[in-house]
Amino acid sequence: MVADDFFRFFGRLFLGREKSRAFGETLRSAGRTSDPEVFAGLYIIGAFVIGALLSLFLNWLPGFFPSFYWFLQDIVVLQPIYIFVILFLLCEILSYISLWVLAYITLTLSIETRTKSVEAVLPDFLMYVSSNVKAGMPLDQAIWYAAKPEFGLLSIEVKTVMKQSFGSQTLETSLDELSKVFKSDIFNRTLLLLRQAIASGAEVAEVLDRTAEDARESLLLRKEIEASLVLYEIFVLFASMVGTPFLFAVSTKLIAILEKAFAKLPPTSFQTQQFIGMIKPAVAPIVTSSQFFWFTMGVLLVTSLFSSFILGVIRTGSRTQGFKYFPVILLISAIIYYLVIGLLDMFFTNVLL
Repeated sequence: MVADDFFRFFGRLFLGREKSRAFGETLRSAGRTSDPEVFAGLYIIGAFVIGALLSLFLNWLPGFFPSFYWFLQDIVVLQPIYIFVILFLLCEILSYISLWVLAYITLTLSIETRTKSVEAVLPDFLMYVSSNVKAGMPLDQAIWYAAKPEFGLLSIEVKTVMKQSFGSQTLETSLDELSKVFKSDIFNRTLLLLRQAIASGAEVAEVLDRTAEDARESLLLRKEIEASLVLYEIFVLFASMVGTPFLFAVSTKLIAILEKAFAKLPPTSFQTQQFIGMIKPAVAPIVTSSQFFWFTMGVLLVTSLFSSFILGVIRTGSRTQGFKYFPVILLISAIIYYLVIGLLDMFFTNVLL
C-alpha cells in the first residue's frame, strides 16, 4: 500500500536493521502483526503532527502565549518569532516523549498479559501433548491436536505456527518461532527442553510430564507468595491513597491559616528577644499556600506512580503491570485530599475570615 510505503520510509530512517528485527519481535510478543518499520514511521509522523497542533493550540489559547513570552523574557531577551519556535520545539519534544511512553506502556502490558494467560494454561497443555505422544503421535501432531479451544490464546498461536511444520519447515524451526511469540521464561524453557529432547533422542513424554509438573509448582508458589504479601499491599495502598493526601491537606490548610493570621497582625506585634536567645518571626512564612499546593500535587503524582510500581511488583513480579493501578490510586488520592480540605474549611471558616 502507498500509505505503508510512506510510513516505512520514515521508519527506516529511525530504525536500523538490527533494531527493526528486535522491535519486530517485541511487536510479535505483544500480539501485533504490524511491520515494525511502518509502526515506527507512524510514530514519527504522528508525534510530529500532534506536537505541531499542540503548539498552534497553545498559541491560539487566550493568555497563554503572552504569559510564556514574559516568562522567557526574564531569562533571555528574544523576539516573539523565536519564542514561538521555542514553544514549537517544546511541544514536539513533549509529543514524542508522551507517545513513546504510551506505546511502551501499551506494548509492555500486552506482552505481560499474554504471558500470564499462557502460563496459566501451560501445565494442562503440556499434559495433553504428553498424552498424545504416549498414544503414538509424532510430536508435531501431538502439539497440534493438544491445542484445544479452552487454552485460548495459546491454542491460537500454536496452530498458527505449527501448521508450517507440516510443510517444508522443520519442527525445530517452528519451535524457535513459537518461542518468540511469548516472552515467558517457563514457556521458552519448555520449548528449549523439547528441542534438546528431540536432538538427543530422549523420552519426550517424560520430559513433558516433568516440565508440566514444574510449571504447575511454579504457579502455585507464585500464588502463595502473592497471598503472603497482602499486608504489604494494604500498607502501600493506605499510605499512598489515605495517609499522604491527608497529611498534605492538613499542611496546606495550616499554611493558609498562618498566611491569614500574619496578614492581620500589626508589624510591631513581634519583637526580637535577644536576651533569651529566641527569635520570633516578623513576617509570614516564605512558602505560600499556592506554592505548597503545586508541590503537593507533584508529590501526590510521584507517590501514586511509585506506589503503583510497588503494587505491580508485589502482585505480578513486574513493575510495568502497576501502570494499570496508577489512575485509580491517583484519583482516590486526589479525592481524599480535596475531601479533607473541604472538611477543614468547614471547621476553620471563622479563622480564615
